Amino acid sequence: MTRIGLAFLCALAVTVPATALQQPDRTSPFCSYRSYKRLLPRFLPVDSIADVRVFPGRISAAQRGEISRDLALGIGRSELGRHMLYVPVDAKGKAHGLLRIHSEPGDHGLVFMAVFLDRDLRVSDYSVIQYRGRAKAWLQGRGDLGRRVRGADSKTLRSWLDATGGVLSPTGIAALGLAESSTAERRIVVHLVRIAAKAIATTERAWGTRMRALGYLAPRPPVEEAEETGCEQE
Repeated sequence: MTRIGLAFLCALAVTVPATALQQPDRTSPFCSYRSYKRLLPRFLPVDSIADVRVFPGRISAAQRGEISRDLALGIGRSELGRHMLYVPVDAKGKAHGLLRIHSEPGDHGLVFMAVFLDRDLRVSDYSVIQYRGRAKAWLQGRGDLGRRVRGADSKTLRSWLDATGGVLSPTGIAALGLAESSTAERRIVVHLVRIAAKAIATTERAWGTRMRALGYLAPRPPVEEAEETGCEQE
């Protein structure tokens, strides 16, 4: 190689931005999904979607700890980080729900699910994106399970798991109609319940205030003040 060619390569090496050589931050996963528009017709009529507004967000280490305590679920450092919130709106700009893509470790790799939330941050519907276990087809075919999950908030979802958060509780088995289900079938439902609960909690922490200001989430119900009582003296 000539001296001129070598000098040219050295100049290129000097001008390459340092960020181009950095490895991805594996403790802050980026939960996004390029094909999110293909998912929305599963949850809403196509003619009701005029646009999809995308909001990036980040769950901090402090928020991760708060969510873990609130849900009483173990959440690894690599599980929460940067996320995306997808809000489909109609021609008038009205939101009809919020779409979250969330993942967690499974027995055969990461489990990815889409959770569609209503304006009160309750489960409206869901879809399995990636699951390598045999029960994926079973879950997708259980329309009755979807009806049982619909309307659940994070507190209800958590009640369907035992104290460890690793298996369904007796309450969950009864509420979801899974008394005759197999171990593999219950395992994928545990992933669904955990992911839905975390999707609700992270949406509230990262986007709740802004989404309510935009009218995409319903206002919080007013906190009822306790009535003051007293004893009349005779």
